[in-house]
Amino acid sequence: MSSIAKIVVEGLKIIDPTVKGVDLIQALAEYVNERNIKKIDEINERLLNDEATEYEKQKILSGGVDEEDYLSFIKAAVNEDEVKKTTHYITLYRNILNGKVVEGKGRLYKILKDIPYSAVELLPKIYVHKNCNVQNKTLDNYIAEIAGNEDLAFEVNLLLQYGLLKNIQLSGGLVPSNSNIQISSSFDSIVELFFKKEELTPHSQGIKVWIKKAYIFTDLNHLDDLNYIEELLISTAIKPLNNNNILTLNKFIPIHTDIIVCILNDKTIPQASIDVLKKYSKIYKIYKVCINNDVNDQLEEIEGELIKIKKGVKEDEFHFLSNFDVHPMDFFSDSN
Repeated sequence: MSSIAKIVVEGLKIIDPTVKGVDLIQALAEYVNERNIKKIDEINERLLNDEATEYEKQKILSGGVDEEDYLSFIKAAVNEDEVKKTTHYITLYRNILNGKVVEGKGRLYKILKDIPYSAVELLPKIYVHKNCNVQNKTLDNYIAEIAGNEDLAFEVNLLLQYGLLKNIQLSGGLVPSNSNIQISSSFDSIVELFFKKEELTPHSQGIKVWIKKAYIFTDLNHLDDLNYIEELLISTAIKPLNNNNILTLNKFIPIHTDIIVCILNDKTIPQASIDVLKKYSKIYKIYKVCINNDVNDQLEEIEGELIKIKKGVKEDEFHFLSNFDVHPMDFFSDSN
């Protein structure tokens, strides 16, 4: 075995001379020179790092990989000029190794090769807008925003060319616009092969999302209390939906929410309203709160404590928000 072959063997760490190891060495020989021997070593070291499962490590180190798949991976990663894309080649190969890709492997490598990193980094942001309840921006808004950005025209055109985005076919000779661009049906499945799960989260992309939705019942003559509770909910990623007057409820109307918040004061809540709220309590968790007042719990027939808050007292506010099983990471970030 030549000295260069030995270097390749040491770098690959997967050669089994009893099968096709020598063939793999010969196939890789043209890619081995002083510049990329180190690159191959680095790629394999990353492939076998702590993120690799025991199954992946065993399969690679025992020489049990499909040599054509491995060769395609190494050739694509070694010839990639944009170093930042290497991690996506590795993620794609791991998914191939785990049997998540049966057909179209060459097309997936071509997509990664042909689109620049500036286009690759758009993919998880689009994915989050598609699959999460993003604050203040819908998926259509976000797609129109990037499609209308002249600085991203090249990237958007490539995503269209490779079928990650698509233009809606318009009738009557209408000219397509930014609002006519949509996500392709294969978008999620392709992006999930290029990125690790933790790279496709709102937190990893710095995107704020709504964790839950809340419907509020309150005395609408005290809008300052309503606004205060809405601000608290928003601070911990709970989206306030519609609200209704707790003093005038007379019938059960279906609502689409995760939780209900009832703001109580010293005004008497009619029994008709209480009866309606009891019906809601069979479907939703109801949180009872009073602000700056020590009032009686007029909804004691509904399970749960009456949470008392004094405006501006962070301990009270945090106690209120902690009931919702969310994690307001920055709630106490203000040192003042």
